[in-house]
Amino acid sequence: MRAFVSYRFGDDITAIKELLMEKDIDIFDSMFDIKTGESFQQSIKDAIKSCDFLIFNYSEDNLYIAFEAGVAVAVNKPIFSILNGGHENTFLLDSTYVHAHPNEVEKIRFSFELFLKNTIFKKKKNPLVMVRSSHYYGGGEAIPNKSHFNVVERYNGIKDKSDIALERFFEEIFLAYSVNAVKNSNINSQTSGWLPDFSIWSDLLAPILGNPIIVEIKPEINNRNLDELANTIIKLVTTNPTSSVLILYDSLRNITRKDLPITPSHLFIAIPELIEELDSHGFASSIRKFRNNLVHSI
Repeated sequence: MRAFVSYRFGDDITAIKELLMEKDIDIFDSMFDIKTGESFQQSIKDAIKSCDFLIFNYSEDNLYIAFEAGVAVAVNKPIFSILNGGHENTFLLDSTYVHAHPNEVEKIRFSFELFLKNTIFKKKKNPLVMVRSSHYYGGGEAIPNKSHFNVVERYNGIKDKSDIALERFFEEIFLAYSVNAVKNSNINSQTSGWLPDFSIWSDLLAPILGNPIIVEIKPEINNRNLDELANTIIKLVTTNPTSSVLILYDSLRNITRKDLPITPSHLFIAIPELIEELDSHGFASSIRKFRNNLVHSI
């Protein structure tokens, strides 16, 4: 079997190539396998026709992908797309795709194996035969478009990291990362009683944290307010229809992470570290990563 691999010059697709070689799939590398002096367009057409399927590592700067996708569709070749940026081109969403960076091999592997199983190979008695399927799978969480919201620059631009400033910042975060969120201070507290900062809903986080998830934001946690915060968590889970709380804090003073009352559903996450993760991943996938790291360290 042979795959046509398309990517932008400068992208490191080593992990993708290793995944293909692991499955004994030959590779046509669109960047290096066209000989000098050959017609570029004709070489691309011939290569796509001779391959069993295509893999697109898509970013906004991959200038040839529309042409290659057009040829692939014309000759009925299956496409597996790796969308590694905030911009999504809708002509790729009718193929199997995954939101991932090219080095996130395990994330890619899951969707790619579904692609092989459901689109390329279908068991009919003994032999494996090539089939073309209209079914497609969209894997992973969309990577935010940094051209619209640079989370690191926005965070670093907050001079006074007060409660109000950080709450406004996370309002922008939830909007930019398409997180279903309610800012509870906007609700009539006279009828609702004491409320946390935010309540969020996420289908991707629901299996491990449930819905809704309560979010409390603290500029600082210290040895004086830690007990008060522990009581706050108890109030949150007893007066709200949830069992999970995210406490996002900007800094610690006179205490260490070992002093924080972390449980599998009560997670303390440092905002600067969350911002670094959000710079290249979606919100839910970032929280899942922190949750797994924290829980395994408990």
